[in-house]
Amino acid sequence: MSLIKKLAGETVIYGLGSVLPRVISFVVMAPYLTRVIDETSYANYGILYAYLAALLYFFTYKMDTAFFRFASIGGRKSAAFTTGVITILGSCLILVPLIIFNADRIAELIVGRDLGRYIIWFSLILAFDALATIPLAKLRLENRPIKFATIRVINVVITVLIIFFFLEFCPWMIERNPSSSLASIYNESSKIEYVFLANVIASACVLLMLAKEFFDFKYVFDSALFKKMITYSWPLIIIGVAGAINITFDREFISQLGTGTDEENKIQSGIYNGSIKIAVLMSLFATAFNYAAEPFFFKSYKDKEPQEMYAKVALAYTVAASVVFVFMSLFLELLQYLVGRDFRGAIEVVPILLLAYLFLGLYYNFSIWFKLKDKTIYGAAIAFGGLILVVSMNVFLIPRIGYSGAAWSVLACFIFYCSAAYLTGQKHFPINYPLGKIFSVIVIAVMIVCGSIYLQNVINNQFTRLGINFILGLLYLSFIYLSNKDLVREVIGAN
Repeated sequence: MSLIKKLAGETVIYGLGSVLPRVISFVVMAPYLTRVIDETSYANYGILYAYLAALLYFFTYKMDTAFFRFASIGGRKSAAFTTGVITILGSCLILVPLIIFNADRIAELIVGRDLGRYIIWFSLILAFDALATIPLAKLRLENRPIKFATIRVINVVITVLIIFFFLEFCPWMIERNPSSSLASIYNESSKIEYVFLANVIASACVLLMLAKEFFDFKYVFDSALFKKMITYSWPLIIIGVAGAINITFDREFISQLGTGTDEENKIQSGIYNGSIKIAVLMSLFATAFNYAAEPFFFKSYKDKEPQEMYAKVALAYTVAASVVFVFMSLFLELLQYLVGRDFRGAIEVVPILLLAYLFLGLYYNFSIWFKLKDKTIYGAAIAFGGLILVVSMNVFLIPRIGYSGAAWSVLACFIFYCSAAYLTGQKHFPINYPLGKIFSVIVIAVMIVCGSIYLQNVINNQFTRLGINFILGLLYLSFIYLSNKDLVREVIGAN
């Protein structure tokens, strides 16, 4: 089996572990929550998860990537694992009480008064997710994607079941039996809190499912190794936080920078957050690729001249991601029904974000050099530059063109990421990426999508539009196959 096919297979399995749970959550919860929760509450939901994504890096110090780096060399897997876990446990014991004691003040700053309980829920989610980071990384390093995927799927299933228990079963039982004991635990006005509670319980269950991974080693804190790991990983914290802001803080920027009242801006943020749930599927595709590729890159670095393989992986990713981008954009008219009617107002920005997340995955390819060469400071500089670009563009664009400005800012950021990672990488770890093929795949994809958008504006009949889009999709698949025939055959295993 070729390495490319093996990587593709593991990406599919990691997709089941990262994308499939989110798809389940999206297909089940996005249509549901956008119908039972108002725009303001949904905006708070999106804003809090944006902060969670950023704060998680302060809990973990990106010890998962440091674990990959140091567990892969010198037989230090046990020391790297236990040192990383103890470090994260220490940060949780310090940060969680600090957040809980200041919950009301933090809530007032980001979501509103009298919502401190939201912050408490999120501090627990942060702690549980942080503690699971190294054991999950261990599964990836040991090529155990099936267990990884199973845990992630169970996590989402538990979340969905608990949400439906509180938001559907409890009201149904109370309506039939007002004296039911459920009446004492259910509050009609606290729907969003039950969503947070479900996430807390599901994250705790993940830790239980990873119990065996925690006790595979005798715990020792290696202070010398810790210094090496934190020296390696601290720039990755900057990368992670900046990346989280660039990916998820668009809804916070809309809430803060819109030209309406605070309530109107929050509603616009909620509508945007609902619509872009569709685009997040492309982000999850890039994440699934990264889950499989990161340990693959570290392992293959030991081979002689691995650059050729890295170049082929970049093209393979671009081909696969461009197909996802094209077909999701062509059939956005149908995908929009996955969110409630009141949350479809920002659907036109979805193709922009789909393209942005395609570039995010390409950045994962181009940026691997600084992780392999222990020059993560370059990644921090790129991330900081992207953060400045995103903030500047949001400040300029949102007051002028509304939430579309947030989407264009994300796209510009990830194009900058790719360009900077590629240019710096060619100086320190030259890789002969097939830029001509990568560029042509993306440009033709964009042309196909732009043509579809134009036709949507001039053709009134929906069935005609969908039929033309189907033909456009087939034409793109034909182009992909004819221009990358050997690569496609290698991935699917054709002779």
